[in-house]
Amino acid sequence: DPFKNIVCHNCNIDKDDHQILLCDGCHLGFHMYCVRPVIVNVPTGEWLCSRCKRGREDDTKPFSAFLAELEKGPNEAIKFLHLSYNEPNEFYSAHKEGLELF
Repeated sequence: DPFKNIVCHNCNIDKDDHQILLCDGCHLGFHMYCVRPVIVNVPTGEWLCSRCKRGREDDTKPFSAFLAELEKGPNEAIKFLHLSYNEPNEFYSAHKEGLELF
């Protein structure tokens, strides 16, 4: 069992294995009662510890920043969205059928 030796990253105590959550970001273990706010039920989807959650929030940009990029032109919007196209025409060509629906 690869998770046999996981201890809580917060308290560093190896007990209550049934209450250890594994962070989907860093894969460290945390007791449900050691995190804040305390978690009562095991999450059904992805769960991130506070450090990983903070890291993801730092990567997000506000919608106003997106609008500012759009105003600069389609090339800037493609860069902002991290799309794998060099020119807007590449995007339009690849998604022509979907765009025609609008």
